[in-house]
Amino acid sequence: MDETAKIIEAALFTSPKPLTLTDLYNLTKKNVSELRIALNELIEFYNRNESALEIGETVQGFQMKVRKEWGEKVSHLTKAPELSKGVLKTLAFIAYKQPMKQSDLVKYRTTSAYDEVKVLEEKGYITREPKERTFIVRTTKKFLQEFGEDSLTLKEKEKINQP
Repeated sequence: MDETAKIIEAALFTSPKPLTLTDLYNLTKKNVSELRIALNELIEFYNRNESALEIGETVQGFQMKVRKEWGEKVSHLTKAPELSKGVLKTLAFIAYKQPMKQSDLVKYRTTSAYDEVKVLEEKGYITREPKERTFIVRTTKKFLQEFGEDSLTLKEKEKINQP
């Protein structure tokens, strides 16, 4: 493994958020082609060694994470969820239907959605933009970073698979 790959590996391990190619360029001063070669070398290294870790590309950039099959075995070591079940359900609904009117959200989730939206906005998982007599709600980059790109993949795959 060359020095560029080692710098990228250390950066991905250390960073709490995905790193873009621009972030990696700023660290290594290598061009996109060289960065992709180093990233592929790292990905192959972790696959070849059947590591519990993997490097993946999300909509936000590249990230080192625990593979799903191992994540389940160690998930109890992570901090407890900060959101109640109702708030999580509201967040999931917004993520799936976004962008959506807050008034439509309330129709599906009951009036408790107003309080749940307030919590989600305070925590930075959603934004609300005024539109006519309601708000348009959608998830934020923080949502993607904390819940992962996979949280939006289902909806995107459905769009792609439609004739």
